[in-house]
Amino acid sequence: MTLALSIVDNADGTGAVATVSGSDAGSTNTVYTVAAGGTLWTSRGSRTGDGTVALSLSTGYHFAYCYGSLVSGSPALTPPTQRFAVTSGTQSVQERILLAVEADIRAIAPASLPGLPAAYVRAQMAPNEVPIGLPGVLITPQATDPNVGTLNNRDDFQKPAVVMIVDRNPKEYVARMGTYLLWRERIVRYFISQRLAGVPEVYSCRFEPAPIFDPKLPAYEFLVSAFTLRFLTREVRGV
Repeated sequence: MTLALSIVDNADGTGAVATVSGSDAGSTNTVYTVAAGGTLWTSRGSRTGDGTVALSLSTGYHFAYCYGSLVSGSPALTPPTQRFAVTSGTQSVQERILLAVEADIRAIAPASLPGLPAAYVRAQMAPNEVPIGLPGVLITPQATDPNVGTLNNRDDFQKPAVVMIVDRNPKEYVARMGTYLLWRERIVRYFISQRLAGVPEVYSCRFEPAPIFDPKLPAYEFLVSAFTLRFLTREVRGV
């Protein structure tokens, strides 16, 4: 047998339900989770044998794995799950996209974006001088979201996430150029033409360029490298 773990969002702000399968009848199976961008794995509950474990989690994005004490007679671990969402049931598709992009950039930052602390990545309504730590990454919805097509009882949209690599402008344009270009390239590669885990409405992503470097945007003596990720969504019609 192979130990397996699946997660289903409660969609009411209370957490999620984990389902464990593939263990022996007497196995103690413990589910651990970590918030996207976090480093501390926490035990969220155990059960004997296969079945469900209620996970009390805050809204946001998380990873999980299961440790089973007996799987074909030996201890076993599942691989970490794909990032999953815990939602309240009252969040818009746009908000969930912004938070998912924030979570994914935080998750890849340590290995793929050298020098970018996960805590310096933030989704917010518009760029401002709220300190996130610099250099950092801001994700905002400051772009249009046109309707791009219709189906029976469904409509397709392009939901924007404007990604801005921001730093206080040192008026020195050589030393960190390579770092910012690498961050930009790897973030685009991560999202382009992909679905967005935890946002089932998203079926692809397009890249819309902006000036690679702009020392005047936004108007707070920031140096900015920006682009727009346009997430293609298929959504129900009506409310």
